[in-house]
Amino acid sequence: MKILELPDQKKRFIISAIVLLAVALERTEVFMANRVIAQVGQTSIDALPNWEKLLILAGPPLLIYGLALGLLSSFSREVATDMLGLNKGLGLPLLAAVIATLPMFIGCGIVNGLAENLHVKQILFNNVYAGFNEELIYRAFITGILVRYARWNFLVAAVLSCFIWAWEHLYQAGNISEQVMILLFMTGSGLGLSAGYKFWNWNIWFVIFMHTLMNMTGSLFPEGHNLLMSWTGNVFRGITILLAVFISVYYWRKKGIKTTAN
Repeated sequence: MKILELPDQKKRFIISAIVLLAVALERTEVFMANRVIAQVGQTSIDALPNWEKLLILAGPPLLIYGLALGLLSSFSREVATDMLGLNKGLGLPLLAAVIATLPMFIGCGIVNGLAENLHVKQILFNNVYAGFNEELIYRAFITGILVRYARWNFLVAAVLSCFIWAWEHLYQAGNISEQVMILLFMTGSGLGLSAGYKFWNWNIWFVIFMHTLMNMTGSLFPEGHNLLMSWTGNVFRGITILLAVFISVYYWRKKGIKTTAN
């Protein structure tokens, strides 16, 4: 039985159930993993080689979402890549993301200067992995599949994925005020990335590159102790976001992309 070939109402119900079940299982696994980390100590985890940390922290969630995607796509690689928006070309999205993030690279570089003791492997691990993994899960899998295949309202699906994504980053807060700020900021950022995904005709590469490059500026030109940044950093980030919106809307209008789910 191929889920995508089922009658529309049944198909939408099954797809929604699989996606939500995968999210619930992944959240449960993360909760249990955090309890284990609290017992053994974060320093013990940080001391592990990158590949071991990746296996411990990312392995179970990727297995859960991978199995869910396999069920949805009938374990077809071609269907799975289409469902995640990975098959729509990456050259133009990369160029657009590089142009959009130039204000952050230039501005933060001038104001903050280059970080000392840079470790290329660590920068790539922290930024490329996060950008790729988080966008595949929160934008491509949750928002994209719920909207494109289960026919959810875009805003409802986007808010759901953005809230979960924002919750993931609350560990960076030092107090309740920062928790509220991070929750609001990350939810807003997630909505922007979700909109970018849709404006680029469900091509996930643009938001992957945007996420990765924006994160990379924080590693190369660090400031502050969390993602809230200083007012100068937020000025450069705001310019980058506005530029990304302008480029995305221009692309959307130029290509005449319809605003329907698919």
